[in-house]
This record gives sequence, structure tokens and C-alpha cells, in this order.
Amino acid sequence: MSRFPLGNVELIRHRRTKNWHGVPQRLPGIGQPRFGGRVALSADVRVGDQFVRVYASHLESGRLGVGPTSREAFRRSQVMELIEHSAGLEQPVLIGGDLNIRHYLSVLRGERRSEPTTAALIEAGFADAHGGVPLSRRVTSDSGLVIDALFGRGLSVVDAGVGAGDRWRDCSDHRPIWAQVGLPSTAESSRAAP
Repeated sequence: MSRFPLGNVELIRHRRTKNWHGVPQRLPGIGQPRFGGRVALSADVRVGDQFVRVYASHLESGRLGVGPTSREAFRRSQVMELIEHSAGLEQPVLIGGDLNIRHYLSVLRGERRSEPTTAALIEAGFADAHGGVPLSRRVTSDSGLVIDALFGRGLSVVDAGVGAGDRWRDCSDHRPIWAQVGLPSTAESSRAAP
């Protein structure tokens, strides 16, 4: 849902997914039946006379495996598809959602050198919309990790935050993330059209 008009809405079915045709785990209440595959949604959002391309994604979860079949490799592959999908656009772009970037908080704390999914976004010119939020307020999940994020290109972040855990606990095991962004001047963005 959006209070701004949406256009060019597209479902992007990720080419590389893992465990989407498996059965739920055998423990009661654990696991989810899987039908289909991982997807992302994209749309052009019209704000006044400007357009912003937004991508909502839920990247591969879990932490099992190493090498090219690890879930980190699947997440990086999935985010690369979104980066490639947006590569030719001149308009501002936002990519966000449950990115399952379980090691990102360790990177932000300086305890780990990199995290493949966020590294791919940064290498492609995207910036963490929550980069100015203190680490003590960055946690987005009950697990104590930052797994939800929003990265932008071609815009500025005016303000950003993460919903307080107590207020949202009954809605989800994730806290909502938000960002207020500033768009380039109309003259700069007039070349970008959906």
C-alpha cells in the first residue's frame, strides 16, 4: 500500500532460491510449508513530479552451508538481481525489507570485515539509510540482530529509525524500519521516467 501512486509494478522471481519446495521441519510449530520461490516486488512511486523505484524483498534465510551453495551466497545472488534490475535507472532507488543480513551488526561494530549482501549493495553505490542511527537502536529482530534494512541510491536520508521492540512485539518478530528521504531537485530528476 502506498499513499503515493504506484506504476510499473513487477514481481521479480529470484533465479536462485533454497529449500522452497521442502516440507516443514518435524518439530511442532517450527518451519513453514514452502510453495514457489523467493520473490521481490518492485514499483515506481510517483512523488509529485518525480519517481522513485522501490524494491521490497525477503532474501534467503538461514545460515547453513559454506561456499557457493551457502545461504549467504544465495542472498548475495538475490540482491545482485535487484541491483542489476535497477542498474539502468536514472531515478532514485530504494531496496529494502527482510534481507536476513545476520552478520551486518557485527560489521557495523567492527567485529567482522564484511557481509556479502550489504557489501554488494555498497559496491553498487547504495547507502545504508540507517547509517546515522546509533547501533544501540539498530536491532530489528527478537534475535538481537539487524536483519531488516533499507539501502538507497540517488537520494538523501533526512531521518530514519527502527520501531521500539515492546511496541511491535505482538505484531511480528521483526521491528518496522522507516526512512524519510529527500529527492533530488526536479531539474535533476526530470530525465528519469518510469
